[in-house]
Amino acid sequence: MTRETHFLWLLLFAIMVASFAIGQDEANTASDSSGAIDLDPDLTVTNSTSLRNKELLKGESAIVDGLPRANVQEGDSPDDKIAKLFGRAQFQSSIGNDEGALEICDKMLEIDPANRAALFKKSNVLIQLQRHKEALEILRQLSEDYPDDFSLKNNIAWILATASNLDMRDGKKALSLARDALLLAPNNHQVWNTLSEAYFISAEYDKALDAAKISFKIARANGEPNKRLQDLAEQVRKCKQAAITMSIMD
Repeated sequence: MTRETHFLWLLLFAIMVASFAIGQDEANTASDSSGAIDLDPDLTVTNSTSLRNKELLKGESAIVDGLPRANVQEGDSPDDKIAKLFGRAQFQSSIGNDEGALEICDKMLEIDPANRAALFKKSNVLIQLQRHKEALEILRQLSEDYPDDFSLKNNIAWILATASNLDMRDGKKALSLARDALLLAPNNHQVWNTLSEAYFISAEYDKALDAAKISFKIARANGEPNKRLQDLAEQVRKCKQAAITMSIMD
């Protein structure tokens, strides 16, 4: 079986899984319509805002409660210091203080320059700060050290598909990496969202729309917050409009 055939079978399987999951979700929540988002987000979701760079997979939890944010003590072990600093960096990110989070990342890397979590966190903060070139350098190095980490492939693909510096964009590489990430994590809605962006930048709008819909359905079935669903719905809407426009022009 060729790699392309494998990917197509995976795509078909994922669509079936997503359809089943969303059907179960509808059956379980049909009586609760408060704050619900209809399965056709093009018709029901309004006032959506962009994800904070589409809430990249990033390898981070969006929940900061309970993370260690205590002050670093002189007698702490290097691991304990990094754990405390990481919690503080997460908290700074959660309140939108990316510059502060970046300073804390650098403090972690002073303790352990090769720390995987610290490097990963720093790359994410750099993405939020639109410093994509620096983020890409970190992610590519990490990807060499951890070639089977789908989140690294996902984030590199995301930058190549969405970087504000148009010279950095590369639809072909973004698609290749997004597909590789999907093979490793076929049920992750963020990977599907990245794949959608990769197709979009490659002007394959119908495929971008299909991937965006799957991302939305998986996220809905997994109980993602409404804000996340609204932003994924915006991606669906964007792709649908592009596909319609392209069909008119053909």
